[in-house]
Amino acid sequence: MIDISNKEKVLETKIEQEKEKIKLLGEEATCPICESEIGKENAKQILTKCEDKIIQYELEIKTINEDYRVLRLREESICSDKKSLTKKKEKYDKQINDNKSNKMLIEVKEESLDKKNVEIKSIEKEIEIARTKLKEAKSNIVNEYTQDELGNIESDKERISKEKTMLNEKIKSYKSSKDDLDELKRKIKIERKKQSHYLILKNIFSKNGIIADIIGNCIEDIEEDCNQILKDINDGEMQVIFRTEKENKDKSVKDTLDIIVETEDGAATYEAFSGGEKTVINFAIRLALSKMLTKVNGVGFGFIVLDEVFGALDEFNRDKMSKVINYLKNEFGQIFIISHDEMKERFGNYIKIVKNARTKISSIEEVE
Repeated sequence: MIDISNKEKVLETKIEQEKEKIKLLGEEATCPICESEIGKENAKQILTKCEDKIIQYELEIKTINEDYRVLRLREESICSDKKSLTKKKEKYDKQINDNKSNKMLIEVKEESLDKKNVEIKSIEKEIEIARTKLKEAKSNIVNEYTQDELGNIESDKERISKEKTMLNEKIKSYKSSKDDLDELKRKIKIERKKQSHYLILKNIFSKNGIIADIIGNCIEDIEEDCNQILKDINDGEMQVIFRTEKENKDKSVKDTLDIIVETEDGAATYEAFSGGEKTVINFAIRLALSKMLTKVNGVGFGFIVLDEVFGALDEFNRDKMSKVINYLKNEFGQIFIISHDEMKERFGNYIKIVKNARTKISSIEEVE
């Protein structure tokens, strides 16, 4: 974005230069080198070339503005896609958890059905034994049993018949359970296939997937905005670099977030700088993050609160920080600065709050 703005300013400067040349051309125009008269014909040719260049530069400015508009639309589209992808990730995570619960329920039912199959086999064996006994009883009934014994056999026959009916009902029930199990197995197969798809989507939406790419793009924008703010404060004496990956001893790469600061003396980590320098770096990073949140959410912030941003700065850097804060009025409707130092001379509006040493109650003492 900044590069596009710079190109546009360069072209506008060139247009002004060409217009200045046109103003200098007249009937008695002279060469700035040899001071000889240029002549009407030569002046006309030079005038035509200047006008052509102006038209060319204006077309380039128009093209640059169109490119800027396209980039803005692309940025808005990426922000919208990020919100949509985050909602989808939450939905897929919930479905994966539901699938795990269904899997546990199916496993319990499979175990129960296995037990029922064992019971069915035992009952079928008992029925076969009963049928054998009944057949033997019928063949020997005339010669071996008395009338009373025949009555007992009939009773046994009725009892066995009833047991057979009950056993058939159980077999029917178990067969129905087996059908249910087959249906559950079919559903398990479908759910497992869905689960494999959800796992793929989970990896896509994990911190190493699409979100990692989005964060990578955001880091670049934050770094660019941060360095522009540092340039406004200290004329580019410091530049911030965000390092998101670090190489281990075994050459593998792990995720990290290190802040490297480059100065005229070389590069160093954030921790190596003094309190005042850290205050300036912190201010630039926080302000860059605020700008990024504004872009991502598509809604501007009406105000910003700066807490103790002058505490560790010397008078020279306080003056620079004050200029940058006043510059921020174009981006934020209101700027609140919290400080224990006297800020009345630096900013027009202020509220002074004093704490009563005896009652420990704070009150507003002065407002301007």
